[in-house]
Amino acid sequence: MTERKTKLPLFLLIFVVFSGIYLLNHFTLYTSDDYTYHFFYQGEYPTEQLREINSLTDIISSQISHWYKWNGRFVAHTIVQIFMQFDKIVFNLVNTLTFLALGIIIAHFAKKLSRIPHLKSWNLILSYFFLWWFLPEFGKTVLWVSGSVNYLWSSLFYLLWFYLILFEKTNKFVSIFFPIIGFLAGATNENTAPAIILSSGLYLTYLLFSKKEFYLSKWLSLPCALAGFYLILASPGSHDRASENALSLSTMIDSFLEILKYQRSFFLILYFLIAILITFLFKEKKLDQEQTIRLSSILLAHFTSTIILILSPEIPQRVFFGPTVLITIVCLSLLYQTLSDFSQQKVFQLGLVSLVITTGLAYGFVLYDNHKSYREVTHQYQLITEAKIKGQSTVELPLLSTPRTLYNAYHTTANLGEGSEYWFNQWMAAYFGMDKIIGIPPENENSHQE
Repeated sequence: MTERKTKLPLFLLIFVVFSGIYLLNHFTLYTSDDYTYHFFYQGEYPTEQLREINSLTDIISSQISHWYKWNGRFVAHTIVQIFMQFDKIVFNLVNTLTFLALGIIIAHFAKKLSRIPHLKSWNLILSYFFLWWFLPEFGKTVLWVSGSVNYLWSSLFYLLWFYLILFEKTNKFVSIFFPIIGFLAGATNENTAPAIILSSGLYLTYLLFSKKEFYLSKWLSLPCALAGFYLILASPGSHDRASENALSLSTMIDSFLEILKYQRSFFLILYFLIAILITFLFKEKKLDQEQTIRLSSILLAHFTSTIILILSPEIPQRVFFGPTVLITIVCLSLLYQTLSDFSQQKVFQLGLVSLVITTGLAYGFVLYDNHKSYREVTHQYQLITEAKIKGQSTVELPLLSTPRTLYNAYHTTANLGEGSEYWFNQWMAAYFGMDKIIGIPPENENSHQE
């Protein structure tokens, strides 16, 4: 009976989070370059002879073309192309499970760092709370098909590898797959992946020279991770686009100032929290050398993954996804360790309830905003269907009204534009088998200006 009582709240928590995130996925249809990846990749604009994807071999060939012509994130875009061959409901389900997995991995990562004996419901509640409130551009990084795979899904690869580097010791089965996991981790993105590779290399060096510990599988996975990262950097498509925005001292300074602005706006409260908790735990002598080294490794990866962005000519908020996940792990591990001995249970429970209520109210507003966009896109789809039934090859569609929150995937992503020449209009037309899709201002102009 006691066991059932301890498991039931955890089950309810997973059910609530699953239901909430699945609804947001359901109310998020395709946007930006999603339609592009339904087809064999041949370039930025549709060609006269579009090639359908009919097999895994087609996807591999498509990604080789994508690597040459656009960018090197072949791991993420392979997954995107696979999902774009199925109904959206398939992605909704798997993407929701992926979000759940991220929260659980982060909680386990923090648990291992803090050395608390068991993962409890409140540990997971804090994990999902941090993800909800601190992940950048939630709509673009968690709900949008292309964005979610590039950020949410990719984080599972590099977090799993980083976790194994820091904690795994003797599991022979895991050791067999270590190089593969390392390769996938290195091939995820251009800022978090190299930062974690650097931290992992330094941590393994520390184990070798300070503790005389050598793990062959971990060391073998390191060059594999570097190989994966090299393939991203070596993409001719990335080089061609980078040449259009050549780096200069002024752009690097602008990027550095943008990084500082973001850190001040989104990370400053977390930095203060970490400083307070570390001071308290050191004072209470609850942090030993090994914990400190591991925490330092994660913090190094966090700061490196932000500073490296000075090499980028543009810095959208979503590239801070990885740094946010890393700083979240540090915060949660320190909170777990501090709160595990917290004696004022009523105060803690009151704070947790207040947190849940606040998040619930915010979720309600986000759900309303996303549902509004969903109705508008669904209306576009209905107009296309009606035009096809009438045998028309051209259709006029109203533009979307402006979303109100960053939890909406349609917020500032490329979508239907006026006229028919905009690249998104062309891909949408190709996807639905139309000659032209013409964007027109919505009848209620005021709703468009909201």
